[in-house]
Amino acid sequence: MTEEEHSAYLGLEHGQDGFFLNEVAAETVLVQIFSMYCPICQREAEAVNELYYMIQDKGLEGQIKVIGIAPGNSAFEVSVFRDQYDIPFPLFPDPEFEWHKLLGEVGTPYFILVEIQDLGLLLTHKGAFEDPAVFLKRLSSP
Repeated sequence: MTEEEHSAYLGLEHGQDGFFLNEVAAETVLVQIFSMYCPICQREAEAVNELYYMIQDKGLEGQIKVIGIAPGNSAFEVSVFRDQYDIPFPLFPDPEFEWHKLLGEVGTPYFILVEIQDLGLLLTHKGAFEDPAVFLKRLSSP
């Protein structure tokens, strides 16, 4: 996906400099905390991609959007990860750990399901998930 496609996916204006989660066009956002250097993140990339495509195939893209945040990773490192694992959803570098600190300095991988209306946490998951279909059920009914 291009930056323009990522903006469209999130329901944002193309070229917008930053955004708040409550501006995303969805009921919830699944935030994946990952690192290019995390071997679990590398192994799980295919399963996370499968989860993303399941959301699309089941018509849940208005309910759940997926983004990734990479603490300590540069834009270049995020680009390498995106290209190497063919990641279809938006990934954002966090080279200065700003988002990471706000999110409680969690390890990688870590998943946070945020409800857009009041920015409430609906679900957190530490580590890899075994089955994308089972994880999607958890996301659909937290």
